[in-house]
Amino acid sequence: EIGVRAVVVAGWAVRDDAAKHFAEVFYRSLLREQLAFGRAIYEARCQTYQKFSDCNTWGAFQAYGDPSFAIDPGSRKDLGDHDRKPVTPAELVARINQLKEELAWVKKTDKKSVQEQSARQLKALLKTTATDWLDLPEVLYALGRFYAESGDFKPAVEYYEKTIAIEDKRGQAPVVAIEQVANLEARQGEKMKDASLVRRGIERLHGLLRAAGGVGGVSINSERCALLGSAYKRLAMLLEPWDSDAGTGDQPMGVQQALEQAARWYEKGEGHPNQSGFSPYCAQNRLALQAVLGNTKLEEAALALQAGEMARQRYAHSRDYFDLIMAADGMLIGRLMDGSLSARPGDAEREILGCYRDIRERLPETERKLDSVVDQIRLLATFIEKRPAAEAGAEEPAKLAERLQRIADLLEGKQEAPDRKQPTAPAPSSPGSTAGESQQVSPVAEADVSSGGPTRVEESLGEHPTGSSAKARKKRPE
Repeated sequence: EIGVRAVVVAGWAVRDDAAKHFAEVFYRSLLREQLAFGRAIYEARCQTYQKFSDCNTWGAFQAYGDPSFAIDPGSRKDLGDHDRKPVTPAELVARINQLKEELAWVKKTDKKSVQEQSARQLKALLKTTATDWLDLPEVLYALGRFYAESGDFKPAVEYYEKTIAIEDKRGQAPVVAIEQVANLEARQGEKMKDASLVRRGIERLHGLLRAAGGVGGVSINSERCALLGSAYKRLAMLLEPWDSDAGTGDQPMGVQQALEQAARWYEKGEGHPNQSGFSPYCAQNRLALQAVLGNTKLEEAALALQAGEMARQRYAHSRDYFDLIMAADGMLIGRLMDGSLSARPGDAEREILGCYRDIRERLPETERKLDSVVDQIRLLATFIEKRPAAEAGAEEPAKLAERLQRIADLLEGKQEAPDRKQPTAPAPSSPGSTAGESQQVSPVAEADVSSGGPTRVEESLGEHPTGSSAKARKKRPE
């Protein structure tokens, strides 16, 4: 379904004795010596050239695929070979990206040591690199992504900003670099409790929208809307008063106003569920914030489930963990909106946890992925906790926040899960249902998760998937 990882083909007619030698060296290097694909090809070419320099067979075999591919990755003997000189800028970018991807699967307990090791490997790699390559936009962007993944804010921003500022005659600097700088600023601002840094990221995104405003009447897309929604949520975490008359729409001073701005931008990027371009991510985030703000509409609870189901169906092509987990997110948001978490908390809790359990049992899951899911639930609880001080007799929001925190604890294994049983109440009716008609959506029904497939893991400081297209699926914005 995903093809092969590596291919070797002859580009022209070869001489039998030289070709035989090439194949022997290649397979000995790949299988017996456990070298990576790229290094095995290199050894085969070198040794064939040395022994059969009177013909061009050594250069006939063309290699396609991941140069780091190995038959048994755990037994590779060239893992420390990062001082080997890359022969093209594209190879350099690929090797930087490989280091970044390796960081994505690190356990929290091993994070520091692996980050230090990756930093040493990157330093050794860059020592062998032609100096002028380090000023290429594609290399600068790859370095920004590496440092974003490793959580090193300062060099990540520096490399992204260099990517944006440098002269780019070949058109290699992606616009997304601007988005990633803004996203880094918002995330780092929340981490450092520096609202001014978050606001700087927000202003950078608004500037990008203004710059695109005159092009064909198109000024926004779901990715940028989601990033703005995420940035305003982070700003809300740093504000104290629930309500404030100070500030402006784009620069709110109160929690409520910041959350309203976040919901507004998610709505802008949402689209319509019956039209192409619909963003389940933006829809679910908008609905969750409406529930936090107390602006719930019973008929929209079904939209949360529908968005999760649409994301689940997309998983068949994307193989993205978060596309499938959004089915369970939809169940949680739907039960938050239809009042089930308040009216029948036990049943609703079992229903929600059952959905998450069914999906997680079928998928490979890193600690970072689970952390992202749990953090979003805790974030909703935190926002709901901020409401009681602003509402007379608001005991129910406090209880609701406690239930959300309990669900997060159960997902992390910090509490013992309740007995699993089927929920007793039906799901809410869909917006298009007639009276008395209900629609039960099974978030994991027929989900094809048995076969593997590439799973993009970019839950880093830098990137987040938000749109409805495949290219927009990078990381889960928070």
